Order: sequence, then structure tokens, then C-alpha cells
Amino acid sequence: MNKLFVVLTMLGFGGSLCLAQELDFEALDYRPVAKAPDFTPDSSDLKEPLVYVFDKNYTEYAIDKRTDNLFRYHLRHHMKYLNDDKAVEDNNKLYLPLYYEKTLENLVVRVYKDGKLVSEAGQSDLKTVELENTEVKLLALKGVSKGCMIETLILEKQGWREYDYEFLQDDETKHKVEFRVYAPKRFKFRMKSYNGLKEALEESDMDRRMYRIDLDKVEGLRDEKYAFRKANRMRVEYFLDEVIDYGKVATLYPEKGRKFFEGMMSDYKKNRKFAKKIMKSAGIRKDDGEEAKIAKLENYIKKTYVILNGFPSRDNLKDINEYNIGSQLDVFKLYVYTLQYMELEYEVILTSDKTERRFDPEFDSWTYLNEPLLYFPGLKKYMDPSAVYARLGRINDNYLGQDGLFIQPLMLDDKISGFTRIKSIPKNDLDKTEDIQRLQVKLTPDLQKCEIEYKREMEGYADVLLRYSYYSSDDEDKKEIVEGFIKGDAEDADVEINNVGNTDMFSTDEVNAPFMIDANVKTSYYIQNAGDKILLKVGELIGPQTEMYSEEPRQQPIEIGFAHKYVRHIVIEIPEGYQAKGLEKLNINIVYNNEKGEPCMAFTCKYKIEGNKLIIDCEEYYADLAYPITQYDDYAKVVNAAADFNKITILIEKK
Repeated sequence: MNKLFVVLTMLGFGGSLCLAQELDFEALDYRPVAKAPDFTPDSSDLKEPLVYVFDKNYTEYAIDKRTDNLFRYHLRHHMKYLNDDKAVEDNNKLYLPLYYEKTLENLVVRVYKDGKLVSEAGQSDLKTVELENTEVKLLALKGVSKGCMIETLILEKQGWREYDYEFLQDDETKHKVEFRVYAPKRFKFRMKSYNGLKEALEESDMDRRMYRIDLDKVEGLRDEKYAFRKANRMRVEYFLDEVIDYGKVATLYPEKGRKFFEGMMSDYKKNRKFAKKIMKSAGIRKDDGEEAKIAKLENYIKKTYVILNGFPSRDNLKDINEYNIGSQLDVFKLYVYTLQYMELEYEVILTSDKTERRFDPEFDSWTYLNEPLLYFPGLKKYMDPSAVYARLGRINDNYLGQDGLFIQPLMLDDKISGFTRIKSIPKNDLDKTEDIQRLQVKLTPDLQKCEIEYKREMEGYADVLLRYSYYSSDDEDKKEIVEGFIKGDAEDADVEINNVGNTDMFSTDEVNAPFMIDANVKTSYYIQNAGDKILLKVGELIGPQTEMYSEEPRQQPIEIGFAHKYVRHIVIEIPEGYQAKGLEKLNINIVYNNEKGEPCMAFTCKYKIEGNKLIIDCEEYYADLAYPITQYDDYAKVVNAAADFNKITILIEKK
């Protein structure tokens, strides 16, 4: 039974509680606008594909009078003004998740043009279609054109949520933004705003309590390179904090961590035999070292079991053996129960994705505790049980640099509990995330093509996805992946792959060694002939590079997934009787420090001549995970230095 229902019954709420009191809002009676509002876009509005005329996010907490179940209504009501053809193309259909079949209470979509109603569609017009191999609900709109306004009202009846959040900012500018939470007066929520959003105001009458935020205008937040736009959007977080005359119902992080861990471990004793079976199936021996035991366990579970979001959890873990499919929590339990059985030292971490919402250690909400990880203090290594492409020592880089709730197992009498504290998950080691490229280049006798001995070594986070993609592909796709990676823009290249090394995701030795590519390449792409002179596109040998040139001022700080370094060693054999000119362009030295005075990003390049060989050494690195807007120009200069190097051409002519 829901704990809050028990609390409310004790306080005499019961099914007779009437929540449809004043304070303006009653979800089931809410209707679309009576007529299209007068709206004339200003000059700044017209620069965007579309703007919101208004945007309303309302939530009403309630109790079902028939069943006494706690629930809530969630309303999204907005109107868009479309400025261009792209906006028309993007908004002439409405897609909804399939589960809306169960939650949708009301749906109204209207199209207006010049103040007149053009078309209207609703819940009965929804059709089930397949989109990217997933069934969704589709609503096709009629009469959508430039200069029209589209009104959308979506009302859902949802299960009870004691905590949630809303984003009030999007790509496009919004006019008249409203956020509301309505609840019985005895319910007190705690709220916190982020990214420049003003704090919610609280109002109440005899029966109800309301939290509100009203904004005349919210500027759109552009999608910028090297920025976590979703995490930077204006957002409000909230949770139920107190029930009057009962007391606090919210818990702090330490209590949340302890309750999570105790709840997870409550089934451990009846699953000990299954944990022992997992250990044996994984080939773990008693005399294996700690790291070997953990690596074998990870390899076995990731090879045997599939995590399926939305899959029901099981009390008895051996039940997931029927199909080798389990929920994220059940598969996580396989790790934890087996580690507990083997009496290995470990800690559970609960955190969130930094690209979506940065962990807030001062706002104790469950919304920040939705991603489970493992930490091994003796090894000082992390594990991501949900990431099939990562192995011990590497996790999804969206968690690097993020705070998390660390839970250390603790025995209290015969009960397994947990000691909790908030710590930061450190960034990765720069020197262990390197992409090293070694090229030996010479021209064919007719001076029409380059012959290249190509060697590449990638380790740490530099190779994670490439290695996994290669391992997971068939032989034909493997060849295509590597050839495409080597060729870059040199599409005419003939590639002979000599070796691709350390590819086995289930070999601890190989996965901890650099992913290696050894090949020979022959191409005319890097050469331009002008009579007796040869133009060699030296810069393009390192592959395509990103540019960061923008006429608009930067809105967001620089953020990247992981610290990384590129090392390029290029040896070019100058043909006999020829010499290289224009080499001074190869001397580049751009280095910047962070606020601590430590080098944090750089692009450097130098060259030397040894006999008939031109030797070029480049290094590019980004040591920090985040850079303030004040360092945007510095960051752009480093990125653009690599792009500018990419454009360097040297002259090879007869002596």
C-alpha cells in the first residue's frame, strides 16, 4: 500500500476529499482557447523557425474517490506560431508514445490561420504506426502552413509521483510561460529552479496549495557544439516534502541510499544459491585475484543477460534465466549479489546523466538517483553494469565528473544495510585516453599517388565505441568499418588491412590493451600536380577536423564527455631530387591554462628535416571536462588550430 495513502487516511483525507477547489484550475474541466489569440511576431521572433505564443505546464495531485488511489493529472497546453517551411514540415504531425493509450484523458490539436480555425483533431483521430522500429501514436494535422498557429492540449492521468521536474526552456523562444503544481493544502512541496529560472511562488486558500512560475518570455537555447544543452535548459525540480499534521515525508540522500540498498538486498538470502551458480558459470575460481573475479563476472553477465527497459522485476532472480532478459535493477542485482557472495569489497553508486541534469547534492531528490554504477575501492576502478560496450575501469562518459551517492555495504546484526556519502566520480586519466596515429608516407614513382603505412592505437575512452562496433559486427561490416575509418575523405583510397588488434570484448587482456589498426593505403587524394610541382595536402592526412566559427555569441559553457589526447607522428619521404617548401606553417604552439594555472588544452605542431624525410609531430589535448564561457575563445582557437592544420598544403618541387 502507498505510504502516503496511509498518512492521508490517518489524517482523515480518505475518498471524500474534494480537490477541485478554487485556485483557478481543475484538470478535467480545462479547455482549449475560445479563439485564436492576437499575436504578431516581432523581428526577433521571425528569425526563428517557430515561436511559442504560450506554453503551460500544469500538474494537479489528487485522490481517486472510487478507489482512494493517489494519482495526478499532467497538462501540457501550448500554441506555436510557424515561420518557415521547416517548421511546417516538423509540425504537421504529432507523435505520442504508445503508452498514452492508457494515460491520455484529453487531446485537442487545432490549426489557426489569420485568426480562423482551419482544422481540429483529437484522441479519436490517433493512429498506430511504426516509427524507427517502434510503434507510436500518430496524429496527422490538416492545413498546416507558414504563418499558422498550432494549439496543442494534452492531458494525462498519471500514477502518483512524489518527485518530478519540468523543463521550461526549449530551442525556440517562448512567450507567456506558465508552470503550476496544485495539491491539497496539507501537501507541502520543496522546489528548486536551475539555469537562471526564477524560483516558484507558493499560494494557498482553505483547501489547496499552488506553486507557480510565470515568465513573459523565455529565449530559446541554441544547440551549440560541445555543450550539454538539455542540462543547461531552465528547469524546476520538486518533491513532496511534508504533510501538515503528520510531518516530513521526504528523506535526505543518506536515508534514500540506505533504503534503496536495504530494499535491493532484502532478497539476497533467498538468492544466495543463484549467486553461487553465477560465480561458477562465470568460471570464477577461489584463487583468482580480485580484478580477475570482477572481470569474469562482468564478462559473463554482459554476454548472457540482456537489459530490457520496462521489463518487470523479479523477486527470485533465477526466474530471469527463462529468457536471459531482465530489468536494469534485476541485472544489477546479479552483480551485487554475486559480489556479496564472494565477499569482495564494492560500493554501489546512484547518479544521473550529466548531459541531461547535473547531480545536485543539496536537493535530495530521487530524480538524481536513476543510474546505478559500481565502485571497487581496492582497485580504484568503476564499472557500468548497463553499458555493454564498456568494461571494468570505464563507464559511460556521461557520468564522468558527476557527483553521485556512494553506498558502502554495512552489516547491522544479521541485516545488510549501507553507509552513504556523496562523492564525485573523477574524470578519466588524460594519458590513458590517447589516440595515436603513425603515418609513413611516400610518393609513387610517377608522383601521382601516396603510399601510406598506416598505424593507429587508441586506448581508454578513445576506442570504446569503435572497438565495440567492430566486435559486434560480421566480417563484411568489420571491413567496412575499418576501411571507412582509415579513408576519411580519401574515398578513392585502396586499403589493405594487415591487422586489427585487441578486438575481443570478452578478453580482459585485449580490452585493457590499445585497439590497434595496421594497414597500407594507396590514394591520389592528397596530391595535386602543377607541372613539375607537387602540392601535398599534409594537413588532411590526420583526417577531417571540427571547426568552431560562429557569428552569434556563445550561450553555454564548453563541456565534453571525457578528457582526451591526439598524438600524430607523420614521416614523409621526399622524392630524390626534390625539396619541400612552405614548412614554416607547420610550427604551431597554442596552449591554454585553466583557472588553477594548469595546462588544460592545446594544439602544438613542430617539424624537422632528417635527410630526405620530413618529420611532423602534432599533439592536441583537452584535459578538463568543462570550460567556462570566458574560455570559449581559447577553446575555439585550439579546435580551429586543428582545423587550420587540416588545410595546410606544402609544396614539393625540384631542387
